[in-house]
Amino acid sequence: MNTPISRMSTWDIPHVPPSTDPSPAEDSVQPSQAGTGENTSPQEGPSAPLARTNPDPAPTARIRFLNAVTGNGEELRISTGNRLLSSSLAPGSLSEYFTVAPGFRPFAVHSAAYPWMLLFRSTIPLTAGDIVTLALVRSGTGMDLVRVDDRPCGIQGTGRACLRCVNLIYNSPGLDLILTDGRVIFTDMRFKEATNYRRAMPGRYDLYIAQAPSLSPPSLSDIETVEELPMVVVNWMAEPLASFFLDLRSGEQASVYLLGNWAASREIQVLPVKNF
Repeated sequence: MNTPISRMSTWDIPHVPPSTDPSPAEDSVQPSQAGTGENTSPQEGPSAPLARTNPDPAPTARIRFLNAVTGNGEELRISTGNRLLSSSLAPGSLSEYFTVAPGFRPFAVHSAAYPWMLLFRSTIPLTAGDIVTLALVRSGTGMDLVRVDDRPCGIQGTGRACLRCVNLIYNSPGLDLILTDGRVIFTDMRFKEATNYRRAMPGRYDLYIAQAPSLSPPSLSDIETVEELPMVVVNWMAEPLASFFLDLRSGEQASVYLLGNWAASREIQVLPVKNF
């Protein structure tokens, strides 16, 4: 097996900042009054003040956008209704999270350079509590949208991290994510596919992307954690298309987005993001 000829570190992408939208009001709990030694009783009768109650916070969903149209892509202007979410989302860039009301939400994508030019329009159903990345990708008709669920993967308190990979390379064949010792973490990832999460011990992982072989390795469906992968899985000469490393810490939820246009170039942009 060939090892990566060159290494590229892509772990310098900052963590996505939290949404700047105001969060829903939370119920406030007032401390009880300490005894003063005097007998006190609440006011009674018709003139007694009504008890003050706070309404339940309105249900919301959280969304962010990824401009996965790289190469000759352009900056995008994204809005929902009359609300502008992004004025210029550059190719390969990820926005912050935005808080929106649940329901069928209409989204419009325009060119940032020519705001009157509509590039894409879609209505996305969102339910309360959803945490979603909406990735804008190339399609045969121009542009499409891929929904990726960002809900926590359930490793809090376990001392583990979790990892997944999302293939957003237009027109790509199946791709594998492989450790440099030859163990395959994810195999035959297709365009628009988001893998399930795998747990991983905290530490540094050296990885590369390669084209999946015609004969896939043994099924990994019964393997949950990266460190439990079989020691020898690949037995072919895998040519690295991109190499990178990840530093995972306990409790972190990492997503590796693969961006590019296979029809134009085999150059792959690797975008690792720590969601939580």
